[in-house]
Amino acid sequence: MAGCLAERYRGELAQGLPEVDLFIGTREYDRIGDLLAEASGGALPAREAFSDTLMDYSRRLPRLLAEPGPSAYLKVAEGCSRPCTFCVIPRFRGRFRSRAAHHIIEEAEALAAAGVKEVNLLAQEITSYGTEIGEGHSLAKLLERLEDLRWIRILYNYPRGVTDELLDAIRDLPWVVEYIDMPLQHIATPVLTAMRRGIDEAGTRALIEKMRRAIPGCALRTTMLVGFPGETEEDFKALLDFVRETRFTRLGAFAYSSEEGSFAARLPDPVPKEAARERLRRLLSLQEEIQAGMNAALVGGRCEVLVEGVTAEGLLRGRTRHQAPEVDGEVFLHETEAGPGEIIDCEILDTDRVDLIARGI
Repeated sequence: MAGCLAERYRGELAQGLPEVDLFIGTREYDRIGDLLAEASGGALPAREAFSDTLMDYSRRLPRLLAEPGPSAYLKVAEGCSRPCTFCVIPRFRGRFRSRAAHHIIEEAEALAAAGVKEVNLLAQEITSYGTEIGEGHSLAKLLERLEDLRWIRILYNYPRGVTDELLDAIRDLPWVVEYIDMPLQHIATPVLTAMRRGIDEAGTRALIEKMRRAIPGCALRTTMLVGFPGETEEDFKALLDFVRETRFTRLGAFAYSSEEGSFAARLPDPVPKEAARERLRRLLSLQEEIQAGMNAALVGGRCEVLVEGVTAEGLLRGRTRHQAPEVDGEVFLHETEAGPGEIIDCEILDTDRVDLIARGI
């Protein structure tokens, strides 16, 4: 049994599931072979300590794609060192640890050789890349060395780590798509303070203005959390006003759920679940209207599309530079001949509010 659950509750699980031969934490995947060899003589108890190593996908443990295609994910770091009160990821993922740049580049080169055109870089707080190994905020320098790929997308940018150098790299490097995914969680300063996000309303607004000034036309995606303990109706209305004014290209949202062992679980003034769900509905309804209007404004324009496959109806499907895999909708192509992995120029014909309809030109 492997993963976050096995790592977090290894003691309880070992007692309740004696039929499990081995419990493997999130930081021990690269030791599966050795651990299985140790267990060959019989079941091992739950391990009390998990390794703090970084996996090397390039040589010692080559990366295998479960579903080969033109797009792939690439982790640049493990763990998280942020103190967000609603989250317990640092407890079972460990502190933030950057992978060596040469390992990342070797893995990216292997993916490119396998036909991958788009790599989505990710980490729990990707803008901290390099900071804990004495290299400062060096994500921009890493991006400069990934020119073998057509599209590079950066996911899970933490607000405090967005540097001028990173914005310049996103704007100037042709293989980096103009797309910033930044989970902001909220805008009301009292809520952000309770979450320990390290930024307030004024800082958030200034950062968004800075990003849009540095990268005109950049797609901004965010995630919001409603119903956090202590969130008032006034705080929530401030969030609605902020979303209405900012007009994010994409926005996901969740209702707060108390995480066992988190600091937020001990905070006073919980928001009733029904009230949190209602706030979530209102926020998503607002974003749906914003999204529909932004997509309608694209009709008649042109864009690049990465072709990913064919629908059951025989239509080609793909994504633009402003659409991340799985979460941002798709483009369906009419009267177009192309194969998976091709990046083609298209004209946008229509939208169904979420997805786009286009044809190759």
